[in-house]
Amino acid sequence: MTFRVKACSDAHIAVAPTSGVDLTEAFYDIVLSGWENTRTQIRRVQNGLREDVSEPIDTTGLLDCDHFKDFWVSWANNVVQVGKGIIPRHHVLLSHSLNDIYPIKAVAISTGFDHEGEWKIDNDNALWTAFATPVDFGYHYVWETVEHKQGIVFSVRACSDVHVILSDVIRDTADRYDIVIGGWANTKSAIRTFEQKEHVSVSTPEINSCQHHRAFWITWQNGAIEVGQGEIIGLERIMDYQILDMYPVRAVGFSTGYAFNGTW
Repeated sequence: MTFRVKACSDAHIAVAPTSGVDLTEAFYDIVLSGWENTRTQIRRVQNGLREDVSEPIDTTGLLDCDHFKDFWVSWANNVVQVGKGIIPRHHVLLSHSLNDIYPIKAVAISTGFDHEGEWKIDNDNALWTAFATPVDFGYHYVWETVEHKQGIVFSVRACSDVHVILSDVIRDTADRYDIVIGGWANTKSAIRTFEQKEHVSVSTPEINSCQHHRAFWITWQNGAIEVGQGEIIGLERIMDYQILDMYPVRAVGFSTGYAFNGTW
């Protein structure tokens, strides 16, 4: 998997054997230039306990607050590797045998310790990308650029309050559409604009699941936003909103709100 990240410090990539990174199961955490952008290390994590499985290497200044840097992660042949650049297995920084955690089925990304990050993932090379949204509500956790696209398909496991924001830029802004799936204690879904003004709302009891991933799709084209269930765009539509003067959609932000965790 190749990716680009812009962050001042602490870019984390988790590789896991389950579809969606379960924090109670064992996985490997690759810390890119943590410790205030000074060193890189691979750790094994299970039930919140971290074990260093590689010696740290000095990578002072590897990340940049203002510019994207290119990296790759590989888990081929039972070995996890991380390196610089856009060509896998070139400019290797660290490698470690996967041992008991194999095969890899999911990858999660995050930035840690009060550092924000912007990520661009090469989806052509990735199996799939997973990420977690913590209980403190905020769209700044995960963004995806969608310029030249007209829709997305995703799956999420959450008890309630799945939020997807459609925006012109990678940040929370007034020019946005807020899609709420299974909000209000997993009873209702809605399409809102700035200041949480509801334009469409429908009853959707138990649409989300605490135990299982549920698939959804969202499209924005021909002056309309449509939302549906399942992996096939256009089927099982939940709601739609016709818009006379639609904001351009170039970025999508993902979050869960109001004390609910989510795995995407």
